[in-house]
Amino acid sequence: MSIEYATGSRIGFDDPRLGAALDALSGTPEAYDALDFGLVVMDLDGTVLYYNVAEARLSGIQAERVVGLTFFSDVAPCTNNFLVSGRFEEEPVLDETIEYVFTVKMRPKPVRLRMLKDDRSGRQYLAVKW
Repeated sequence: MSIEYATGSRIGFDDPRLGAALDALSGTPEAYDALDFGLVVMDLDGTVLYYNVAEARLSGIQAERVVGLTFFSDVAPCTNNFLVSGRFEEEPVLDETIEYVFTVKMRPKPVRLRMLKDDRSGRQYLAVKW
């Protein structure tokens, strides 16, 4: 099932409905893998629940190695700061996009991060546009 099938329309990185669309896809990893951007699905404690194929390919870190780990400290410690993990911790509802530089297992790589969270869903998302 693609994100188009589940939501009735194509949802992209910048779409204002992205958070709600991702919540609607809960439990359908095939749809996460159909996205044209990286996606890290986490619980509210930052534990990785799903790491889509685009993120695995672009980061060079395979999903099997990160699912079950705490993203901000174990997977991408370069995000364990006020700009990223701090925002997820402080905000009960979050939808913000920032310019960022990843430095995990690679040379510094400029990316756009979209941080999405709604405490009511029990999940938070880090969308990555490489």
